[in-house]
Amino acid sequence: MDEEGRRHLGLGRPCDGGSLTDLTRKWNKGLVDSRDRKDLVNGECQQATGVYYKPGNPSDIHKLGGRSTFGDTSTAAKIDGLALCQFDSGGTDKLLALSGSVLYGATPGVTGTFASLFSPTTSPSTLDTAHAQDNWYLAMGTENRVLKNDGTLRAMGMKAPSQAMVAVANDLPTVTAKRPTDDDAGWIDTANMAKAYDTITNTGAHTSLSASGSDVGIWGSGWATNAGTDRMLYVLWSVYQGSIFNPLLGAIDTFKIEVSEDDGVTYTTFTNRTLIKSKTSEWSSVAITDSLELNANIKVRVTAGYTAGT
Repeated sequence: MDEEGRRHLGLGRPCDGGSLTDLTRKWNKGLVDSRDRKDLVNGECQQATGVYYKPGNPSDIHKLGGRSTFGDTSTAAKIDGLALCQFDSGGTDKLLALSGSVLYGATPGVTGTFASLFSPTTSPSTLDTAHAQDNWYLAMGTENRVLKNDGTLRAMGMKAPSQAMVAVANDLPTVTAKRPTDDDAGWIDTANMAKAYDTITNTGAHTSLSASGSDVGIWGSGWATNAGTDRMLYVLWSVYQGSIFNPLLGAIDTFKIEVSEDDGVTYTTFTNRTLIKSKTSEWSSVAITDSLELNANIKVRVTAGYTAGT
């Protein structure tokens, strides 16, 4: 073919192999679809499907891997649910598959081996999962389970009772109240001292203070004999601020209860209150631990005080 024919076909001038240059094509600028393909520069891709860049190598593109078989549940039933259960730290991750009436589990990876984890008595048809407090909650509609971070399962919620409730008679020992039969030192109103230990429970000994000061009452004579090691002393008390009490200003009252286990030689305080308003009934208690273990040694001293206010 002559030179004119070559120009007609667009082949250009003939040349020898020594004048050819290598054509280098890079793909380092990724997919560009915001410009027409005729305006792309070297390194820009007009189309990119199923390819990716590797870290540290921005010049070359690589083909994505295709599908591959991870594992088989060895059952002909279809997969009704699939879940990847990953734990926060240190747990045993699981890939779960619900197939037929069996929940299978395998260790996640490129490939894996499924093993049966749980077989509900009623065949489930769905598998929904939720992650909370490093547990995976598996809702299968029939018998729900919790996947723990050690890879084991437990029942979700409370278990049904395995047997009927059995009631037995109370075999606790009977508690008998012991009361003193006399007082040692009366309050200002000594006539009502016995109301602190009589059997009428809706009345009590009381004292009234209209000026600053205090009043002391002591009870302890005539206790019924008892040498038990598990004795408790109980005192029911209250403070009432009467008709002259001004609720806006308040009044300061004190109330102290002490117990002696050596016949009044020493006392130990077990209730000590400072009040600015009335106090409804309250029980105070203390264990009796005297070494002699004799009720005759026990005394109770109560000090009521009025300090200031209206």
